Order: sequence, then structure tokens, then C-alpha cells
Amino acid sequence: SVTVQDPDPAMAAKIANKTADVFKNEIVKIMNIDNVSILSKAEVKENQAPVKPKPLLNMAIAFVVGLMTGVGLAFLLEYLDNTIKTETDVEKHLGLPVLGAVSIISAEESKKAKKQVSMVKTRGETIGS
Repeated sequence: SVTVQDPDPAMAAKIANKTADVFKNEIVKIMNIDNVSILSKAEVKENQAPVKPKPLLNMAIAFVVGLMTGVGLAFLLEYLDNTIKTETDVEKHLGLPVLGAVSIISAEESKKAKKQVSMVKTRGETIGS
């Protein structure tokens, strides 16, 4: 069978028919076969729907492949991540007990602490002379 894809159905039918005719004529010379026949010619039907592209199917496939790739990549990165995140990770890797931990300080707490330190520094005393 001969398959041709073209935006114009009439042009696709012409290309398919011409290809079949050329094959029929050339196969006699190439393989010494003389009983080659074309079973049916390509015809253009009225209101023929395009075979490709199918945008809805393509979008669905792209969505599924993208989702699987994203989830797979997330799992791969989590599996390959060897950073220490908790106190138990420290105990497990080093085999030593945790003596203390530094907590996370938010931006607001940091600003409050800086204001208190600056107030302590400037008491209004004259130093020197």
C-alpha cells in the first residue's frame, strides 16, 4: 500500500497514484516481474476529514507525558538528594548525639532583634573627652 500525507487531499491522491504507476513500470526492470497490477486507485471523497493532525489527541498525549515526566523528575531528585534535613539524619550519618539545634529565625524576628541591639548601643553617653 502507498500512504501519502498532504494538506490537499487531491494532491495526496495524485501523488499516491503516480507513485503506484511509477512503481508498476519500474518493478519490471528492477526485479523482472511482469505480473504487477494496481488493485485500486486513490480517490478523493467529498467532505473528507483530515487524517492528521489531531490537536485534541496531541494535547492529551503532551499533558500525560509532561505530567509523568514532572512526577518522575521530582521522585528522582528526591531520591538523589543526600542533604541532612533533620536531627535524626545527623545522628544516623555521624553516629553521634545532637547537643543543640539552631532554629530558623524569620525576617520579622530578625528585624526586632536588630532594633533592640541598636537601642542598646546608643544610650546617649559620651565616650572620650
